[in-house]
Amino acid sequence: DRIYFPLQYHGARTGRLTASGADAGKVNVHSFPARDAAFRSELLRDVRALLIADDDESWISSDLSSIDPRVAALLAGETRLLRLFASGTDVYVAFASMVFPGVEIIKSGKNSHLRDLGKEAVIGLIYGMSLPTFIETVLEKFPGTDLSLIERVFYAFDREFPMIKAFREQLFRAFVENVHG
Repeated sequence: DRIYFPLQYHGARTGRLTASGADAGKVNVHSFPARDAAFRSELLRDVRALLIADDDESWISSDLSSIDPRVAALLAGETRLLRLFASGTDVYVAFASMVFPGVEIIKSGKNSHLRDLGKEAVIGLIYGMSLPTFIETVLEKFPGTDLSLIERVFYAFDREFPMIKAFREQLFRAFVENVHG
């Protein structure tokens, strides 16, 4: 009365980890949304209902808010980004405001599209995503976004958070040295 399948962990196009299993039709269990409108669809509700814990166990749902960029900032010693997280500031608005100074940016409000770009950058660019991949990712989520805005955000990320860029480069060099001996 149960279906078992192997989970395969690998990097998504953005570089973030994701999980999938061929037998599961690429169901990413960890990313099933709990509150948004898409989850309220009958199909996802039915699929999530199939996931049950054993009688002596339970499921716990949690969200490590912005964990990827927080860890990257910590490992890289990117104090500016760490201070933003620690202050409770909306980091995505703060970054977008660095890129577009003097422009009022409000989450789900005025110029929220710039916050969306900031969020895509902070979450995706910590992994060293290329400009073409960043453009593709943004346009997939936000079709019709002006390319000059996407490029501006892309180049601003490394300028505003240089320690993350340096850390990525250091990791890459270490990888190459260890692979090529």
